Amino acid sequence: MTTPAFYYGTGRRKTAVARVRLIPGSGEIVVNDRTLEAHFGNAIDESDVRLPFRVTGTEGSYNAQIKVEGGGVTGQAGAIRHGIARALLQMDPEGNRLPLRQAGLLSRDHAGVGRCVPRSRAFEPARSGTRARLGLGRRLGAWGMGGPSSASLAAAFLAHGHSSPLAPVLAAASL
Repeated sequence: MTTPAFYYGTGRRKTAVARVRLIPGSGEIVVNDRTLEAHFGNAIDESDVRLPFRVTGTEGSYNAQIKVEGGGVTGQAGAIRHGIARALLQMDPEGNRLPLRQAGLLSRDHAGVGRCVPRSRAFEPARSGTRARLGLGRRLGAWGMGGPSSASLAAAFLAHGHSSPLAPVLAAASL
C-alpha cells in the first residue's frame, strides 16, 4: 500500500472555513499563498495554530498549505487549528485520536455572533434624569403602551422630598 502525497482536513470555527493540506516537509505553514506571519501579523499567537503538531509530536515534519475564508482573525486561526488536527487524524487515526481529543482539538467550536432578545434591556434607551433618580424605570412607556402617569410621577417626586413651586398643584393632582 502506498502512502498518499498529502493529507487533507477541513476545519471550521464560527463562520470561517479552512482547507488544510499536510505534505511531508520542514514545518512551514502557508496561508492563502502567504506565510502565517504575513497573513495574521501580530493578531494571533502562532503557537496556538501549531498546537496540533506539538500535541502529536509531528512538529517540523509536515508543511501545511491552507486556504481559509470567512470569519475574522480569531475564527480563521481556530479553523486552521481544527483543519490541521483533522488532517493529522487522517494521517494516523489510532495514534493521533487520543492526544488530539484530550487537547480538545477535534471538536468544532460553534460559537457565533451573540444576538439580543427584542425588548430586552440591551435594546432600551438608558434611564436618565428624574426617572433614573427616583427608580421609576421605563415600564411600558417606551413602546407607547401607557406607563406611569404624570400624577404618579409627581407623587413620587414629592415623596422623595423634592420641592417645587407647583407642589400644591401636583399634590392635588395626585389625590
